[in-house]
Amino acid sequence: MDYQDFGSTEERLSATLEGTNCGTWLHQFSNDSVDFDQRAQQLLGITRPSLSMEEWLAIVHPDDRSGIAASISRGVDSQKEHINVIYRVVVNGASRHLKVDSFVRYAGVDPVVSYGLIQDVSEIKKAEEELVRANRELENALLEVKTLRGILPTCSFCKKIRLEGHDPTVSSSWVEIETYISEHSEARFSHGLCPDCYREIYGDDE
Repeated sequence: MDYQDFGSTEERLSATLEGTNCGTWLHQFSNDSVDFDQRAQQLLGITRPSLSMEEWLAIVHPDDRSGIAASISRGVDSQKEHINVIYRVVVNGASRHLKVDSFVRYAGVDPVVSYGLIQDVSEIKKAEEELVRANRELENALLEVKTLRGILPTCSFCKKIRLEGHDPTVSSSWVEIETYISEHSEARFSHGLCPDCYREIYGDDE
């Protein structure tokens, strides 16, 4: 089957853009305006096909404006042909993350035109943030988990445990077994008397 049976190049491009939730844009450096197709307008929450660079920057989330402007300026100043940025816009009270893939063409050292795609990556960013949050919670949980392992240097008479790396001849190097276990595990102690100790203390059975 000839691939042309699937429609014209324009139809395939339109279907691809719709399926990937992308819009297109074009900026000519000789003027101050940026042209957006209908899908890009929807993603940006605008109803005009053209905006000045100042108007476009005004719809970017305030916390992202300076970073985006600086990133684009650095890319153009270093004559990069491909510049990617992600920024937020607020549409109908909801924040969206938009990824912009820019292709820049130069005449010598001067930028002439830039164009590219705008894609809504809000769900991807949300998933990334959830993953970061989950990893942080896991790291915090691992920090809280304390495991006893290895050989514990224990006094054969009083059963105190010597702190690792401390001088065994110094009394402050030794701690009660309950203290040591509580500090190195999630175990906690309650107290009572076993039958043998009860008989030794009180002289009869419970």
